[in-house]
Amino acid sequence: MPQFQTKEEILTALRFENARVTTAFVNVPSSQFFARTAEVWSVSDQVDHLIRSHKPIIKALKLPRLALKTLFGQAKRKSMTYLELRACYIDKLENGAVATGSFIPEQVQPIHEEDEKRNLLKRWESVSEDLAVQVEKCSDGDLDAYQLPHPVLGTLTIREILYFTIFHNLLHAGLSESREATP
Repeated sequence: MPQFQTKEEILTALRFENARVTTAFVNVPSSQFFARTAEVWSVSDQVDHLIRSHKPIIKALKLPRLALKTLFGQAKRKSMTYLELRACYIDKLENGAVATGSFIPEQVQPIHEEDEKRNLLKRWESVSEDLAVQVEKCSDGDLDAYQLPHPVLGTLTIREILYFTIFHNLLHAGLSESREATP
């Protein structure tokens, strides 16, 4: 089970796991990439959902720290560990939590599947890298000092949001956690 705590370890894990997620998505044939049933999202829907999930985090991390503090408050508790956050999220899922609002994918059936798959994966890679770049700009202390809202888990520290993001990405790509995520 992965354990990462410092900003650098989190950043390494984020990049490593997102590369695995990208590979998993790339390896799905275009003919299956957009296939869905009424209850199950397609792979393209999973990618779209992850893109939508990354954007507000990126937007928040681009804000001046004073704006973060003003908008969302300053953390007054210790950050959960990755494993604690993971367990908390799994519990919420088991009790019926689902994506809502702007996090629900568009679910369109493209005419040119290969082109749309390529474009969607480029957008995924772009937001993945943009998130990593924003994390690089944070100090390790920022990860515990500032917090952001999460639609299912409530207010989380930035560190916890990053833990969530790593696990969430793997979950939607159908991947298990790797031991290689930490140096």
